[in-house]
Amino acid sequence: MRSWMNWSPNTNWPSVLVSALAVLLTGPFPLVAQEPLERRYQRAIELFNSAKMEDACEQLQQIEKEKPGYQQVRTYLNPACKEAERMRSLEQTLFDEGVQLFNQGKYEEAQGKLRQAQGIPLKSPRYRNEIAKYLADIDTRMGEDRLFSEGVKFFTEGNDTEARARFSQVVRGGGPKAAEARGYLQRIEERREESAFTEGVRLFNSGDYAAARTRLQEVVGLNGKRRADAQRYLGQIDQAEREQRAFNDAVRAFEQKRYSEAQTGFRQVAGMGGNRKAEAERYLARLDTALKEEAVFQEAVRKFDQKDFEGARAAFQQVINLKGERAADARVYLTRIEARGEDPRQVARRLVTEAQTALGRKDYRAAVEKLQTATTLDPGNREVARLLAQAQELGSEEPLRSGLRAYFEAKYDEAERQLTDYLNNSDRKRALATFFRGATHCARYFLSGEKDIRQKELALENFRGVQKEAARFRPPEKFVSPKVLALYTEATGAETR
Repeated sequence: MRSWMNWSPNTNWPSVLVSALAVLLTGPFPLVAQEPLERRYQRAIELFNSAKMEDACEQLQQIEKEKPGYQQVRTYLNPACKEAERMRSLEQTLFDEGVQLFNQGKYEEAQGKLRQAQGIPLKSPRYRNEIAKYLADIDTRMGEDRLFSEGVKFFTEGNDTEARARFSQVVRGGGPKAAEARGYLQRIEERREESAFTEGVRLFNSGDYAAARTRLQEVVGLNGKRRADAQRYLGQIDQAEREQRAFNDAVRAFEQKRYSEAQTGFRQVAGMGGNRKAEAERYLARLDTALKEEAVFQEAVRKFDQKDFEGARAAFQQVINLKGERAADARVYLTRIEARGEDPRQVARRLVTEAQTALGRKDYRAAVEKLQTATTLDPGNREVARLLAQAQELGSEEPLRSGLRAYFEAKYDEAERQLTDYLNNSDRKRALATFFRGATHCARYFLSGEKDIRQKELALENFRGVQKEAARFRPPEKFVSPKVLALYTEATGAETR
């Protein structure tokens, strides 16, 4: 082991290395020499029978080189090598065809070709890695195609939620369909915007400003082509709501006989020039009468208090002739004037008799006025109080009966007035009265050839009010037209039967 120490410094190292290399090149291969030829031959035959032609060809070539003509080597050698070459050629052909089909977008056919190529039993497949990559890509593309096709189907059916989910997955995948999927997503947003805008406008036109605001704000948030239109409608909603609040405040003041305040409010509403302008102007006309009536009434009371009974009588009669809110009070005063010098209870009994006669002819207002006067003259009379309560109950229903009668006689102005009077003074059959007031506006709308949109809006407003008054209200279908029922359903979503 230490013989290298005895080498001379003059040793010719290149000659030594060349000699050693010659020994290595000409010496026997220990691994090959260790396995007998017969065993290697049998293994080559087994490889041939197993269709592993590349390995069989390689083994048989080695044996033929070492010992030409050995047993049946030449019988197997040519078929094995030819088949190996054919399989390598087939792999390339299938691979090329698969790639061509892939580029044409025929993914299922490409997948079949590439899997055929992948299944060829080669020892060292030339396209193994490329085939694996293409197959993985095909799986992705086919998944993308499936998602895209499902997205288109849902989009066509109008199911934008499911369509959006599919197209979003395609976009995230970043494949060839991504750009087209983005186009569909844009169309979905545009369709959502258009739908929200259309619904917002419908709700606005029907007077449902809160719901309209929600849909139109959604449109603004989408920041699409309808944004500016939606913002204009939102401005109109703000204006309409201000007008409605002012109108409601003015009506409340009017009903509470705060006429000066009501007059200011209705003038403000009329000046806005919105949907409530005509109604505000009608109230202003009524206010002129009410203010005049109130002034005359107060003057009459002043004369009565000063015992100027003749002057008071004339003034109270003027109040009655105006047919306003103070007429009943004026009649009470006139009765007191006429009853001067008489026993108040005797006068009260006479008034009760007259009231009963009025009840018999269904003149409930006259009966109430006489009984109110009788109560003033004989406050402790329980019978008078009982009759007054009865007359008031019957009288409170009279505007409803009169309104319904006017509706069926197509006297729509009278129907609206009576039904509104009932709603202002009764808390009983409000749903029914509200429904027929809506039906009155509905009739006017259809009589206009569906051109008077304001009447339609008022009808829808009343119909929605029905649901607020009584959620389980069922419209009297036998007494109204199918068109009225259809508009009622549009306003409330309630089914008729």
